[in-house]
Amino acid sequence: PLSKGLSIKVGQKKVEANRPAINKDVEEIYQTDTFKTTEGVWVKLEVGLHEGYEVTTAKGKAASKSQQKAINECGWYIVCNGRVLAHAVRDERLFGSKWHTQHLGFLGWAFFSCEQSHLLPWNTGKSDLTEDKASFIEASGRILQISGRFKSQKKKFLDSKKTVEAKNHQTEGRTSAIHSGSAPPHQAVKNSPKFGIGLSQSSLESSKNIQPKLGELNNQKLCELYGSLTMINFQHCPVLFIVASCVLEILCLQAGKPLNDKRTVSRFIGEEYFDKGKGPKDRKTAIIRSLESIRQNANITKHDNVAAAFDAKQLINDMNSIEELMVLLIEDAIRIKLERQK
Repeated sequence: PLSKGLSIKVGQKKVEANRPAINKDVEEIYQTDTFKTTEGVWVKLEVGLHEGYEVTTAKGKAASKSQQKAINECGWYIVCNGRVLAHAVRDERLFGSKWHTQHLGFLGWAFFSCEQSHLLPWNTGKSDLTEDKASFIEASGRILQISGRFKSQKKKFLDSKKTVEAKNHQTEGRTSAIHSGSAPPHQAVKNSPKFGIGLSQSSLESSKNIQPKLGELNNQKLCELYGSLTMINFQHCPVLFIVASCVLEILCLQAGKPLNDKRTVSRFIGEEYFDKGKGPKDRKTAIIRSLESIRQNANITKHDNVAAAFDAKQLINDMNSIEELMVLLIEDAIRIKLERQK
């Protein structure tokens, strides 16, 4: 391929590689994920903002030729052993929803590699993508998950850009007012509300242990809900407690809790995991308390006319505390799913 050093000339003009590239400088949006399927196929996913796409805060601005070219190239590119099989794919199965204007700028590369080429998701002629291959089916959950985070990450990046532009505008206005004598020199620009003393992050961070396991489980509902946990800003903390509670309830059901079982999540975990030696015994009390914290905060938010849970620090701590348990639940859910498929 041209991108790997192959040189082609038409007359005296060299043909250049025309492979859309990701703007890795926009770190807020850039994501990677590398894993090996059960059959031994290596998969590397790389997602970010198209290098030719400009995220602009201006509304109604006409797209330039370079911007329109980048828009046309947006989507997923599927590569098998160095050969590009699919270009700018915008299929709903890879995004979890129909292609939307919020996806503009999305560029994703999925690299499949294996010495046993028959395991790769391509046809016998190695010229087209075959989505019914086990390697692609297994990877599609991870592809769906990494795609789902793009919209929220792009929104965060755009909001951050708007905030910076607004602050610059306020500073310029204040400086102008000071020089003109219409405002006192000590007048300060108001800061935006903070989420809490010492809280540096604006949303929950996605767990590197939980995320791959959810990809293996390939449950779209859970992927979307967990994705929402890492997308929603702490300004909406009450909603986050409710979403976290829903994720735990669904995980318990996937891990074997009967639909008619009225036990709370913490009681189910205590009896079915810790009492049976499946959970980390030295952390039983802490984990149960964290589960109860999430449940109670969610219930208060849902059922009281006034009270709601706004403690983002507590939510961060609770989610970190139960991470090991969530991995155990997902692994059990995967095992049960495989057993049902036999």
